[in-house]
Amino acid sequence: MELEEALARISADAPTPGERTELVDRYTDGSCLAFAFAVHWMTGFPVEAISAPTGEGSAFVHFAAVGPDGDIWDAQGPRPREECVAHFLDDAVWTRIDAYKFLGTDPALDEAAIDAAALAALRLLAPYVAEHVRRLPEALMEPVPARGM
Repeated sequence: MELEEALARISADAPTPGERTELVDRYTDGSCLAFAFAVHWMTGFPVEAISAPTGEGSAFVHFAAVGPDGDIWDAQGPRPREECVAHFLDDAVWTRIDAYKFLGTDPALDEAAIDAAALAALRLLAPYVAEHVRRLPEALMEPVPARGM
């Protein structure tokens, strides 16, 4: 299946409002690294992390891909980084990271998690992402089953 055809079929499988809420929640607060990595892998966009101060220094609180215009691409869609930071903490700092260093060290970043995040990214970001996608995981190139199958 051609990339354009696969994207069209996945775009046609838009999430219901309930599914959208569930996917945004899952990939904003919890599985954001897999989501950011999936967007990076498909588009080539770099990954950045928001770090926030803790008692012992700082810790990452969110991961997202960064589009060519500087907007943050996460489960909530492309948005200005200020809006994304405001969702987390006022004193958070963006840092560009090498997402590949987490592969094999973070159990939340295995192949199945990345494939699931890639499908979620395509379903959530379909109106924005098609012009930027360079490749899809092989599993997503298979025909998308009809809902309820």
